[in-house]
Amino acid sequence: MSAPTGTSPLDFLATLVRQQRVALGYRSKEAAAEACGLSHMPYRNVEAGRAVSKLTYTKIEQGLKLSPGACQHVLDGGDSLLLADGTELIVRARVRNHDLSQFPDDLKNAVMGAASATAPDLSLREADEMTRQVLEYLRERGYPLKGG
Repeated sequence: MSAPTGTSPLDFLATLVRQQRVALGYRSKEAAAEACGLSHMPYRNVEAGRAVSKLTYTKIEQGLKLSPGACQHVLDGGDSLLLADGTELIVRARVRNHDLSQFPDDLKNAVMGAASATAPDLSLREADEMTRQVLEYLRERGYPLKGG
């Protein structure tokens, strides 16, 4: 995917950087510039959709908690900024990439809790079999689950 039609990569990056600045609670560009270790003008240039040095983009990535290379990704036509915590920032939204490695255990705990609350006569073996069947069903539909 790429930046919205009619929007230059620099303007799109400006929108995403502004959005992240606000999300982090920086009310002013000056406060964000300071957090990034930049003078005000290079930071203002980014939010104005003007090209800056690679070092400036690197400092913005560090100061605004973006993943390394996130700015260049957008400048190369990407449609999102990847944050340092793995969250994907898109215009007016964030998309969390969930770690599904613990899902089988979480599902088992959920099934056991639901079984004890709604079907107290259900045996542990029956609840385990329900969990196994649900996980199998999800795997057959393409969910990337391990374990269980």
